[in-house]
Amino acid sequence: MRRLGTLAVALGITIILAACGGRAVDEELLPTRVPTFGPADFAVTLAATPALPPTVTPLPPTPTSLPVVELATAEPEATEVLTPTVEATAEPDETVTPAATEALTPTVEAGGLLPSPTPSRVSSTPTPAATPTEPAPEAAAEADPALAGLPDDVLAAMTDADPARGEQLTLTNGCIGCHALNPNQVMAGPTWHNVGATAATRVEGESAALYLYNSIFHPNDYVVEGYMPNIMLQIYEQTLNDQDIADIIAYLLSLQDE
Repeated sequence: MRRLGTLAVALGITIILAACGGRAVDEELLPTRVPTFGPADFAVTLAATPALPPTVTPLPPTPTSLPVVELATAEPEATEVLTPTVEATAEPDETVTPAATEALTPTVEAGGLLPSPTPSRVSSTPTPAATPTEPAPEAAAEADPALAGLPDDVLAAMTDADPARGEQLTLTNGCIGCHALNPNQVMAGPTWHNVGATAATRVEGESAALYLYNSIFHPNDYVVEGYMPNIMLQIYEQTLNDQDIADIIAYLLSLQDE
């Protein structure tokens, strides 16, 4: 503590003496001055940059004309027209006329000549094929007397008659509603039991097929004993065609006792 007090007194004396001009003050003990700068001290001077000359890249010269390419054109070669020779042999008294021939002309398109055409065809008149003749209706009736008396159109259809289809037609047209196959079953119409055999005995001079034909299309021409007329519909001549009636007759003729 004494030393601090002594130093403080000595320092005070020193300051007093300096103020009185008696002794110069050490500059190290004085505060340092801060320099002051103005706007001029911060001015920047830019150096002039020399201008560079522009660089120009020369373009390639433009051709004044395009090269001319010559295309080789192939000349079409002559093509020989082939005409076949027809040789005919004939008897001394016969005269042979040569058949007409048709020449084909080659066609030239872009790019060259097309392949040579085939030789021309020899025109000829084809011989018509023989058409098989169908047996006349009269011949069919003579071959099977059971078909005698049928109209020609129905008789012709009997050559292709299908009994199985005829059975189906009797079902679709409601025939089984009045006719039974069982002889002991009584219905509005006569039984079909063994009708293929009994049909030939119904009307004198009528074949079995003709009787069945008239029974379907003209049911009142002959009425079986014990049954009433005007029971069967009389519309089937307008609803059934020739093949239909032929198939039904074929089916009914097949109903015979063995």
